[in-house]
Amino acid sequence: MHFPKKPEYDEEHFKQLTGEAKNKTTGRWEKFRARNEALDIRVYAMATLRILENQYYPNGIDWDVIEQDFNTRVEEELNSTKILENEIIEQNSFSDWRDNY
Repeated sequence: MHFPKKPEYDEEHFKQLTGEAKNKTTGRWEKFRARNEALDIRVYAMATLRILENQYYPNGIDWDVIEQDFNTRVEEELNSTKILENEIIEQNSFSDWRDNY
């Protein structure tokens, strides 16, 4: 697996990855650390991605297009929020009635 150089991939994360061992007599996985969900969460995310890819992107996922679409949506939402905030400020401005004369 590839792990990005990000702060969330610290020493604790990698300790969790090695937090279970397979018992050779029973064949079951046994925990020997208090927390070990890092690997489980990563596997669930990868499985979800594979399911979504097969369902919605049968020809493969173009991450550049998805990122561009996401960034466009975020910008549109931020711009609409700014416009709405400006309208609210204009409607609720605390001007004195004398300002109109």
